[in-house]
Amino acid sequence: MGLGYFQPSLPYFTSLPPWNWYGIGALGLFVAYLFYPRPHKGNYLFNNLKNKSHTLHQLTWQELEILCDYIYGKEWTVLKKGTGSGKGSKDGGIDLLLTKERHLKIVQVKHWRSKVGVKTVRELYGLMIHEKAHSVDLIAPMGVTKEAWQFVQGKPIRIIGKKKLLQWIDEQRSTL
Repeated sequence: MGLGYFQPSLPYFTSLPPWNWYGIGALGLFVAYLFYPRPHKGNYLFNNLKNKSHTLHQLTWQELEILCDYIYGKEWTVLKKGTGSGKGSKDGGIDLLLTKERHLKIVQVKHWRSKVGVKTVRELYGLMIHEKAHSVDLIAPMGVTKEAWQFVQGKPIRIIGKKKLLQWIDEQRSTL
């Protein structure tokens, strides 16, 4: 009647030729591989910095953002991550938006080759007010200019330079 070897009374898979079972098994292994839990890349970066096989200046800006996401994620709840598309990104100046016990914090990572200027810090302060955040952390391994440092005095903006960042990583390591 044109149905060939297909018999409606048997399940479809029992009517397949034996060599098709290998394809089904391979498909199952592929799906298992796709959903296998992988460690956070920030964990890898954190451990390599811990072992001094990497230094901060060797990290790309994307890796520094991932590392900060990993470290902040240990104590804070991440509400929003920036797009991380580099210069001219559409993240609105927010690399991380965090919350902990009703405290809203903005984190901006500036992995520049020079110091961060007062214009950038003023923009972050305006963003903090606009977003109704309680504080801002500016991660700037190269530091900030004197004018930027003067601007943040008395404001809820914390500048985290290279020395503080490495110290913070060491503190996080001691809690493990």
